Amino acid sequence: MKKTFLLSIAIMLISSLIYAQHTVTLYGTCSDTSITQIRYKIINPFRWSVINPDSFISVTRKNNHFKIKLHVDGPQLINIVPPGYSRSQITYITPGDSVSFQIVPLSKKNQYEIVFSGKNAAQYNYGVFMRKAFFKQKPYFKKGTDLNQYKQALLAFKKRQMDSLMYYIRNKDVSKDFIDYAKAEINNEYVYSLYNPITNKLVSMSDLPSGYLHDAIPEKNEVSYAYKVALVDKYIYDYIPDPISNFDAVYSNIMHNFSGQDRAYLLSTMIGYYALQQKSEYQSGLLRAIKEAPKYVNNPQYLSYIRKAEIYYTMINRPFPDSVLTHTYLRSFSDNKKITLKELLNHYKGKALYLDFWASWCVPCRNDIAKSHQAKQYLAKKNVKWIYISIDTKEELWLKAVVKDSITQNQYLLYNAHNSPLNKYLKVFFIPRYVLMDRQHNIQESNAPRPAVYNGNYSNFDKLQRSVRKITGEMKIVTFH
Repeated sequence: MKKTFLLSIAIMLISSLIYAQHTVTLYGTCSDTSITQIRYKIINPFRWSVINPDSFISVTRKNNHFKIKLHVDGPQLINIVPPGYSRSQITYITPGDSVSFQIVPLSKKNQYEIVFSGKNAAQYNYGVFMRKAFFKQKPYFKKGTDLNQYKQALLAFKKRQMDSLMYYIRNKDVSKDFIDYAKAEINNEYVYSLYNPITNKLVSMSDLPSGYLHDAIPEKNEVSYAYKVALVDKYIYDYIPDPISNFDAVYSNIMHNFSGQDRAYLLSTMIGYYALQQKSEYQSGLLRAIKEAPKYVNNPQYLSYIRKAEIYYTMINRPFPDSVLTHTYLRSFSDNKKITLKELLNHYKGKALYLDFWASWCVPCRNDIAKSHQAKQYLAKKNVKWIYISIDTKEELWLKAVVKDSITQNQYLLYNAHNSPLNKYLKVFFIPRYVLMDRQHNIQESNAPRPAVYNGNYSNFDKLQRSVRKITGEMKIVTFH
């Protein structure tokens, strides 16, 4: 009995020790007593989207200090957001760390930064050091820039970054793993920066000079977020001139030329990328890839992302579920009546719909409204009804904005917007947001193109026309330029 008791105690002590070795604890203070909260999140490997929104954790000041406690299995990146209008800080953490920090006010009003002290603090402060050293120095490609000159500017920038890293590690106590991460981050930033002009549609593959991408080789490092960005740019977004129309080529390259965690990550990201486009042309291939993914992906976070992507993608060509139709309530501007989403859709029976989610406080929303004259003409001509759905919480502000912007027709206020079944189903995490539905009120695009024309740029409007053409059967795109 005594031996069993002692064995149990030993097991508990070992377990506690192992847990402590995997724990990161950050203790913070701030001389400004009005500062009561900071936020943080573990860096998500997938880019922000409607299926992968930011999810920050708030930390409240208690007993005059802040405490962040994490359980990690290895080095990771976290994003800490100081209070006010401060820039977020990307921080490299390692298991077993116990580090103190101070929230320090900057010269600009309502801006702060976090300064760490203690063991491994140099690794925590590195991100701010590099940001200050290279603030506004990174080369950015503008349309018309010579690509070779842009590449030379990137190479020079990378060298300056490496020189600064070497200076930092000569004067600071940092681990070899951290040095490997920091070098990989710089090299991978160079790689994805080379791809930026293509990713941002400023040039095409055919515009690239000979040898432009010969050194665009991602440097493998599991902690480096830039490594994941470089992989995705090189092997998904810019692997082929038109990846949307070449699903099989992108999928085949990933499955045949990658293995392990790289294949798992690229496969998961690829599924999310195509799911977000919500095109039916690759439906069978995408659903097959989703079904077979668990054979190659065992990371729970990746599998969760794939599941979210599947749910988002499979809402196309389907109506809203009954639970959303009957439990979503809106107020009609025209007659001040409270109606369900089902009643609203019945009012537009047989009409294709373009849902516009907006709010009085949303500047981009109202700019879109002001610059959508051509789109309104086009949709009216194609018998597509433009439905405004405001997520305002203050009715008086909604009413004032509706009159001021002259959008009184087909205008509705969504009750309890943030918890509404409609918002939750569509994942309306940002506005403006547009949803395109066919005449049977099946969702065709839950993140449809924006309608506005800015400074003569008709790209979004042209995309909207192509989307409308698909649901109306029109074969010709009408343009106003």
